[in-house]
Amino acid sequence: MYEEHNLEALPRVKAVVVRGFITRYCREESWEAELVALPPGVVAQDADAVCHYIKGEDGRFYEYYGWEPSTEEQPIYIDVSDHL
Repeated sequence: MYEEHNLEALPRVKAVVVRGFITRYCREESWEAELVALPPGVVAQDADAVCHYIKGEDGRFYEYYGWEPSTEEQPIYIDVSDHL
């Protein structure tokens, strides 16, 4: 999905992600994941069906369903295990 952006070379973030609409059938309310930020300017692809995350004020990561591009100030993250 994001092969052209060489996400393998980008830094990883260990984070707690929170169950949202896409993951609503997961038993856990939250879980640990390894995330990588999409480069600035990249728009989330299939964000209504594929989990993308943004960091909340509480430091946890929440599902993101929008179409705004990732930015330096508000990066959009994906789960490494799902995409790399």
